[in-house]
Amino acid sequence: MRLEHIHHLDRKNPHHLWLLHSLFLPLINEDCDEFLENWNLHAMRGGMSDLSPADAKLLDALECGEYADNDAEDGNINPSTLAEYYNDGDQAQRLRGTDPNKYDSEEDEEEYASEDEDGDGSEEDPQVAEASDESDVDIPEDADAWAWDDEDVDALVQKIAKGEELFRSRLAGYVQSGTIPHGMGMLPEEWDGDEYPSTETLQVGQARAAVTLDLPIEVWKDRALVWCQALYQMTAIIMEEEMDEV
Repeated sequence: MRLEHIHHLDRKNPHHLWLLHSLFLPLINEDCDEFLENWNLHAMRGGMSDLSPADAKLLDALECGEYADNDAEDGNINPSTLAEYYNDGDQAQRLRGTDPNKYDSEEDEEEYASEDEDGDGSEEDPQVAEASDESDVDIPEDADAWAWDDEDVDALVQKIAKGEELFRSRLAGYVQSGTIPHGMGMLPEEWDGDEYPSTETLQVGQARAAVTLDLPIEVWKDRALVWCQALYQMTAIIMEEEMDEV
């Protein structure tokens, strides 16, 4: 909201979204990793005797051994076994794509699987058969005209890489120079008060109630400045490319 409200972020602009991810996604991931580490080390209240989640996991592993919950996802459990212990036939069917009551034993399942491999125990889906018929596939006559070949793809990849390298080079020099772009909401004359805004008001809920959030200047101002500098340079490069194409 802060970047949209003051610093010209357009969330419908794909270039702005790319820039947003490029600048801040690593920082967001670092914050998430830090939160995860702190959470796993915090003391839990209740019947856990002030253990942390990491402590509880370690003690459980020492007492009960390691547990890997990937057998069901990999399809290594008989659906009837899942139905017996989970009492959820629909879940078993989703995991294996079969009726959980189909097999009376693992031997029956293996026999059915061998029949599928031989082509004797399954029926072809008529929709799949219909889709596999090339005569029913509507292929445009000029398909070859707009199809991309390997050279086109390589050229596009090289163009993107070159453009990104140019952008990062310019941004590094721009940030190092300490230049603050005009009209981006980062200059004192562009603020509503004497200082950079340290709060943001959001409208939340069906009643659209106003909620004011504190945005620490020591965190937000520097990041907002980098955003404005990067947006300025990216916009300049895009305009240059558009002029070259004309």
